[in-house]
Amino acid sequence: MVKKGFDYLIKYTGELGSIFDIDKLFHKFTSVVDIPFHEGEIKIDLSDIKFVSPLGALSLLLLLDKLDKSFFIKVTPPPERVVSYMERMNFLEHCTKEVYKCFEKHCDLESLEKRNRYNKSNVLLEITSINEDKDVETVDESTRQILTSHGMKSSEANKIASIISEFVANILDHSKGNGYTAIQYYPSLNKVQLAIGDNGIGFVNSLKPTLLETNKGKRFTNLKVIQSAFESRISSSSDIERGIGLNHVRSLSFEKIKGTSFFLKTHKAIYQVLDQDIVIRKRGEYFPGTYISLELIF
Repeated sequence: MVKKGFDYLIKYTGELGSIFDIDKLFHKFTSVVDIPFHEGEIKIDLSDIKFVSPLGALSLLLLLDKLDKSFFIKVTPPPERVVSYMERMNFLEHCTKEVYKCFEKHCDLESLEKRNRYNKSNVLLEITSINEDKDVETVDESTRQILTSHGMKSSEANKIASIISEFVANILDHSKGNGYTAIQYYPSLNKVQLAIGDNGIGFVNSLKPTLLETNKGKRFTNLKVIQSAFESRISSSSDIERGIGLNHVRSLSFEKIKGTSFFLKTHKAIYQVLDQDIVIRKRGEYFPGTYISLELIF
C-alpha cells in the first residue's frame, strides 16, 4: 500500500478463489477499512487478478461496500474475461454506482449485460443479498435444486440446504452489516462451493457477550468462542428457535459426504471446521465481518 496525504494506492495480484486468497486481499486493507470518513481517495488496482470464485466475488463486493463508507473509491478492474464471470454472478448488480462506473470505464459492460443469459439455476446461484427472512427461503430452495440436479439424494441435499440456511439466518440475526451468498457447481470435480459473507461485526464480537454472560464473566479466547458456537447453541438473538444451530451444522457437513472443506474467516483468524474439532489455520489482524467457504465433493 502506498500512502500520499489522505490518498491510498493498493494493488492485488493473483487469484480470489480460496479463503486464504480473501485473507491476502483483506490484509492489504486492515489499516484503513474502519477509519472515519474523509475526503481521501483510495485507488484499488485489480488488473492482475487471474481468477475469481463465488467466494472471491462476494468478498470483494463486501470489501468495496465497506470502503465506500470512508473513501472515494477508484477501481481498476480485473481483465475482461474475469469481469465477464463477475457480471454473470451479478457482482455489478450489487456494487455501488461509483464502482460500476470504474468497471464501465475499462470494460464493455453494455455488451456483457446484453448477452444471452442461459438458465443455469441447476449449477449456479448468483450473488444474492441477505436482507430478510424470505432470502433464507430463496437460498434454501436454490441449494436443494443444485445438489439434487447432480445426483445427491434429496435427504442429503436437505441437510446441506439446512446448513446454508443456518448461516444465512445468522447473518440476519447477528451481523449488523451487509451480507451475500453465492453457490456454484463444478461438473468436472463433482464439487459445489457454497460461499457466504458479511461485513458486519463478526462471529466473535457478536457471540462473546452472550458467552460471557452465560458463564458469569469467565474469559474466553476467540477460538473458544468459535468452538462454543459449534458445540452449543449460543446466540445473540432473542429468536433462539431460528434454524438448526451451528452445533448441528458441523455434523451434517461431513455426514455421507465424500469430501468436505469447511473454512471460516472472522475477527483475527481463519478457522477450519473439522469433523471432530475446530482449529486455527492462520492468524492475522482484525478485519470486520465473517466469511464462510464450504466445498463439498459428492
